[in-house]
Amino acid sequence: MSEVSTSVDIAQVDHFKKDMPAFVEMLADIIRNQGADVEHDARGCLVMNSVDVAIFSLWDIKPSFYASHPRTRMRMLQALPALHARVESAMRWLENCCITGDEISDVREHFVKNIGRAIAIMASIGEEGMIFIKEKNVQNFAIDLWVLFRGASVIDEESLAYAVIKSRDVFLVKKIDGTFENAPLEFTKIFMGRCKDRFNFSASEVMKMSRDKLDRALRSDVSRDREDRDFHLSLQLSILYMLVVHSASTFHEFINGDCLFIVAHLCLRTQTTTSITSALENRLLQNLIYASLHYGRLEDRGRKELVALIGLIIPEALIIRDIFRRCGDMEMDINCRKRLRSDVVLGRQWEHLLQLYKERDELFNTHLPTRHDTRKCFNVECNAQEHRTRQFEDWKRHKDDCMNMRNGSTSTADNDLNAREIKGLVQLAMHQARPLVNQILDQRDAYTDVVVHVRYQDSFAPGKKGSNAKIEVTGNNDLEARAISNLKSMPCIVKITYLWNSNERTVHCKTFI
Repeated sequence: MSEVSTSVDIAQVDHFKKDMPAFVEMLADIIRNQGADVEHDARGCLVMNSVDVAIFSLWDIKPSFYASHPRTRMRMLQALPALHARVESAMRWLENCCITGDEISDVREHFVKNIGRAIAIMASIGEEGMIFIKEKNVQNFAIDLWVLFRGASVIDEESLAYAVIKSRDVFLVKKIDGTFENAPLEFTKIFMGRCKDRFNFSASEVMKMSRDKLDRALRSDVSRDREDRDFHLSLQLSILYMLVVHSASTFHEFINGDCLFIVAHLCLRTQTTTSITSALENRLLQNLIYASLHYGRLEDRGRKELVALIGLIIPEALIIRDIFRRCGDMEMDINCRKRLRSDVVLGRQWEHLLQLYKERDELFNTHLPTRHDTRKCFNVECNAQEHRTRQFEDWKRHKDDCMNMRNGSTSTADNDLNAREIKGLVQLAMHQARPLVNQILDQRDAYTDVVVHVRYQDSFAPGKKGSNAKIEVTGNNDLEARAISNLKSMPCIVKITYLWNSNERTVHCKTFI
């Protein structure tokens, strides 16, 4: 990037960053004015320029920003044709480039990533941007490169997987009433049709290509942190699932067990929640129900993985609120429930899973509902809330001042949950532990150094109730701390031990009783 010719003055950038709308408008103008410029060096390599820097700077700006700044949004809309021209130039070069070498590889990787970034920028602008993607067939850039770069570097394949999934998530079709709606099914038809019409690949060949990409990602030795690796694995899994679930000609891949094996294997291999989340978002439960009702058609490998998914992987994952929220397909009709529960082979597993879901539903939706409009401080003695209209800086200042908001976990190295997942886990544990904690505190004059240890290891095993947990409360008597015992809220350390992929994990977190 040091050789990139750019007209962006660094001092100017620093100035504009203080005024984000002005900064975005400046980058939009760069794209609009220079997007059509194409330059190749002596080797025939496409030269990176200011437009590529602008794409890199803009791609992760959220739709809410453009919704709040209509003038900036209009400037970005005006820049879309030039952005499309730049992506088209990069696409032509990537298709025809036969230059090799590490230096060229770095440049190629940059342009490959910018395909997905450009699609993300178009989508973030809103409905007009999504319509632009459809009208210009921008998704074809991602599909073509996904096919052409099979067997390329794992990084390139991951970048193109992101571009494909982003295209799927924002693909719109026009309804009879003139409005638009997201249509992932229609996108899959276009995806398969493009592979057949341009590259003459059959559905089974496309399926094999996707499985090979996922396999390479699983075996990759590219150095990265676990969360990043799991995220990119989930992208490859999403494409595989998209092909299996939405394409009738490849649905047999699920029945013969290949897809079940891959999903279960991937969920057991990855330590974060990204893979199971990705699978659930791509209709995993619907397909598990279908496979269970057609159990006799499954091959041995598929049967084994089906039992693992409904008997182990999903039950253990239901302790995480975000996982539970993606299991709405368990709200099936009563006849389907009866068929699953009465199944000779899988009835016990389904009975257990459905019971766990019912208990999670009562806990999360009745006792611990999610508040989307406000964010409330954990401390029961503190009434501070962050409303959507409240300035972020005010909430950050409160977070710094209130001990309770410093809920930074000191979890074990193998935990791999994100902050929101840890927060939900702590809320669940403290809700279940609080009656016992209060009972113990009422029997003592005062307590300091309170540690609440909630053990969930056996709670999700067959025959157990998910609501049951072993709770231990320890602390020190301290006569000088007598006043603390009169407070409704007391600092404590909560430890939560649970199972993930049959391995014990423990989360430590400072919070309030």
